[in-house]
Amino acid sequence: MEVGESQRLPSGIPGSLPELQWRKIHARGVPSRWSMSLATMPNRNLSTDELKRANELLADIRTRLPNLAAGDPLLLFAYRRKVVKELGYDERGKPGTRGKLKALKWGQQNGKCAQCGKELELKYSELDRKNAADGYTIESTELVHAKCHQERQAAKGYT
Repeated sequence: MEVGESQRLPSGIPGSLPELQWRKIHARGVPSRWSMSLATMPNRNLSTDELKRANELLADIRTRLPNLAAGDPLLLFAYRRKVVKELGYDERGKPGTRGKLKALKWGQQNGKCAQCGKELELKYSELDRKNAADGYTIESTELVHAKCHQERQAAKGYT
């Protein structure tokens, strides 16, 4: 597959091959192996104007939901939960899709953590997105131990 081409797996996991950057991964100061990874970039922040528009949208939603619920507090709760859940899926994908991606990555990585290279139990593994905005795709994720994931996030300044 050439750079820039996209693929779709039978399981429905979308993927595209972004521009890659090679970098050497070091574990405990000792060079380990070469790994393909995206350049780490911080998550984008909203400008003052964008933040204002986002807050206006949020205010509109907060006004519309109670009107939609027509005074029913349980229905209002259900509407809020639905909106939160769907927006979460927009960013992270659905749990079943992420589960399929984890299984695929576990096989591609021969049951090893992409960070430390040690055995990795699928049940306790985590998908690490190289760039959060790219979502959970084959090329933009690696499977790692929870501890390794926390170390990566700390190194990026996210924790």
